[in-house]
Amino acid sequence: MALVCEVAVAGFILAALGFTLSCVATAMNAWKTMTTTVAVLSETTVVGLWYTCVDQGTQWECKAYDTFLGVPSTLLAARCLLVLSDLLSFLGASVTFIGLRCIRLPCEITSRTRGALTACAGVLCSLAAATTLVPVGAITYQTVQEFWDPNFPDYMPRYELGDAVFLGWGSGVSSYQDGP
Repeated sequence: MALVCEVAVAGFILAALGFTLSCVATAMNAWKTMTTTVAVLSETTVVGLWYTCVDQGTQWECKAYDTFLGVPSTLLAARCLLVLSDLLSFLGASVTFIGLRCIRLPCEITSRTRGALTACAGVLCSLAAATTLVPVGAITYQTVQEFWDPNFPDYMPRYELGDAVFLGWGSGVSSYQDGP
């Protein structure tokens, strides 16, 4: 019984970690970064799901996308899927917590119900992982393809992967580990 409880608690911790990382990755602006240097001035452009920011060393300026239709299609799909992932991972972590055998609830829950809750939590967390990994993979693929594009001049700066991509990978992996 103690081992079952420890494994279930570990599953809950992974689900909560997946939820936290998913929310942070969704809110972060650093999905794609590009640094350009002209003479002694360095400028970093950061593309996010919600804003595009420019850091000129002493000044940091962010601008939201002007219109819904002005958002690149990959980022628009990533927005939708990551918000859905946040919702699914929150529900998955909540159901995981309710299904824990170590937790005493005010109402009595049978072992059959706990099993159904565990299965439901696994499905929710697996869906959350999929809705995180698909947009993160698409943005990664697009960024790598653009970076290595032979038609792009060598002297032009190129976008690279930002920190939010790596948090997205971590979120997807930790959410999936709680699956059935």
